[in-house]
Amino acid sequence: MKKLIALLLACIVLGLTGCATMTETPSERNSRILHNWRIQSRQLVEDVDTALLLDKPSSLTPYHIRTGSAY
Repeated sequence: MKKLIALLLACIVLGLTGCATMTETPSERNSRILHNWRIQSRQLVEDVDTALLLDKPSSLTPYHIRTGSAY
């Protein structure tokens, strides 16, 4: 039972802190997390724009489209 409690405690500690914090300072970790949040927020805005059809239309088409010039 003591081994199970020790294993559970070790898993909780590693789960809360993570393995990457041993090689990073707290400011580096915070900088990395902030950088990831900024990227994810930009991706969220793009996803919302796509869902609401606010982004520019795609120019991909299986057909040849002639624009503005005559032969």
